[in-house]
Amino acid sequence: LQEAFLAIWQSASSYEGRAQPATWIFHLTRRVAAKVRRHRIWEPLTTPDEEREQMASPETAIVERLSLDDALTRLSVKHREILELVFIYGFTLAECALILAIPVGTVKSRLSYARRALARALDEALAAEESGFNA
Repeated sequence: LQEAFLAIWQSASSYEGRAQPATWIFHLTRRVAAKVRRHRIWEPLTTPDEEREQMASPETAIVERLSLDDALTRLSVKHREILELVFIYGFTLAECALILAIPVGTVKSRLSYARRALARALDEALAAEESGFNA
């Protein structure tokens, strides 16, 4: 968060007014967060014992994560973007509307369609895995 505020402060003079301030700040913050994420080692939120209880096996967790990543890449940019804003970055629907410069109603419908598209993509991935195991 501090790095994001510092980047905003340092880049304030480069703001040209072509986008809304909230959009400009979000894009700048998103780049900073991605940079931090690439260079930071995350500490686990659960203890190893809790993690073992939660997961059936490490292989299952890997397959589920790869399936989710694959399903997300199959979505349109608009659907992937709204899912990221809401579920990864935790923005409210009103904040998403400001960031994307679209009405809240459009955010709601886009989120609904994106969730359905993701569910379909995950179902297809699961079906493909099951057919691969049965072959």
